[in-house]
Amino acid sequence: MRPTPAAPAARIRLPRTEPELVGLCLALIGGRDELSAAESALAETAPDTPIAAGAVHAARRAIARGADPLGDTFSSIRAPEPAAPPEPSTRRRRSCAR
Repeated sequence: MRPTPAAPAARIRLPRTEPELVGLCLALIGGRDELSAAESALAETAPDTPIAAGAVHAARRAIARGADPLGDTFSSIRAPEPAAPPEPSTRRRRSCAR
């Protein structure tokens, strides 16, 4: 009997929060043995539920192809803050004050 192929990456639920992304990173490296103090503190935020094997496998495949699924996921989770509107010119402020 042939093994069932893994689901396409589009069907695998990727991390949607930073703690889930931390959990995926931990699953990819195989645990917490070699972490620095700062990394260990961040690892404490990972969810207690295991990351789906399909998501780990999909991330490994993407990395092997040269993609950056961890960076892409991080960028989608932590979107840049919108830029502040530009300050009105000094001339305009003076004309509004009259």
